[in-house]
Amino acid sequence: MSKHLAGGQAHYQVLPEQAALVQQIFEWVGREGLSVRAVCRRLQQQGIASPKGKAYWHPQAVGKLLKHPVYKGAAIFGRTRVGERRPRPRPLRGRPEQPRSAKSRYRGAVDDQITIPVPAIVSAELFEAVAERLAENRKHCRQRQRGPSYLLQGLLECGCCGYAFYGKGSTRFAANPAAPYPYYRCIGMDAFRFGGQRAVSEQTAPPGPPRCRRVGRCSRGTGTPGGIAPGI
Repeated sequence: MSKHLAGGQAHYQVLPEQAALVQQIFEWVGREGLSVRAVCRRLQQQGIASPKGKAYWHPQAVGKLLKHPVYKGAAIFGRTRVGERRPRPRPLRGRPEQPRSAKSRYRGAVDDQITIPVPAIVSAELFEAVAERLAENRKHCRQRQRGPSYLLQGLLECGCCGYAFYGKGSTRFAANPAAPYPYYRCIGMDAFRFGGQRAVSEQTAPPGPPRCRRVGRCSRGTGTPGGIAPGI
């Protein structure tokens, strides 16, 4: 609870219902060995809304929850610091091109952090078991290398839903299965990112380019704008 709501002295307040849910999530990962996405699916199947009231949980939010030391009774002051604004290739979705703040948040130095004891929700043993499980899952995760792998990845924005386009390789339209067919796709068309339902559909998308469909494809081995061909 912030100091403004607590009368000048900030403090942590454990809410029994929310604490039980946090304990359950830690048990699913630390005891049952569920992945982060499996936890999101189970929460959705049980009809448990996210903290923002949505019907689905984002894997990134669950991952941050599982890594936050406050749940094992250790609040850290100075986990982040304010610095110069990071350059961005495009504005964030729903945000103005010129942000109101000229600063960005960075991870704070370990030497500058102060640990504050708070009521623990999960045991230290369970917290460490979850950390080991997440590290093991990362080893076996078939995740692509970090960083852009397509020429326009992170630079294009959908005119229908505002989400970014990303590069994707598919063998569905490829004559040679060993050579994936690369194209750009809108994030809003991926139902798995939004709890099984697309952020925008063909029926609700307003007219006008670019549509939330395949808008372009990049020729293999081409790294210049001339290699971009119009999509179907």
